[in-house]
Amino acid sequence: MTPEQKARQKIDAFLKKSGWYVVSRDEYVPATTSAICEGLMSDNTESDYLFFVEDKVIAVLEAKRAENSLGEDVADQAEAYAQHPQDWYGTWVDGMIPLVYLSNGDTLLFKNLLAGDTEYAELSKILHNPAAIKNDLEQKHQGLVRVFIES
Repeated sequence: MTPEQKARQKIDAFLKKSGWYVVSRDEYVPATTSAICEGLMSDNTESDYLFFVEDKVIAVLEAKRAENSLGEDVADQAEAYAQHPQDWYGTWVDGMIPLVYLSNGDTLLFKNLLAGDTEYAELSKILHNPAAIKNDLEQKHQGLVRVFIES
């Protein structure tokens, strides 16, 4: 098993533990809270994971192997995906994916672009729960202001 596959196994496990249904993009079922592996982005690039709540993309996660320190280059890659979603994706915020995650299977980092976060916060290997994200969106239907760090 490659280092990338090992990291993906760990990431998939904490996504499932957090309440996400992890599927390939060919297996996506509408109206589910799904983390889609290899989500198609602009210019035929692929994000490692795209997160959908009620058929709208809410987050992107860029995955790297354990040896990767999740530096600025990884953050730039994930944020570029977040700022250029496909036109046919439903989005919670016009023209952007507000939540960005980085992970190497051992570390999980989070940034809320809509809230204007400038730094990534480290989470304890539990991604934000889909129900908490949905609840926050419903309470602040004008836009996502802050997602709970610990669900």
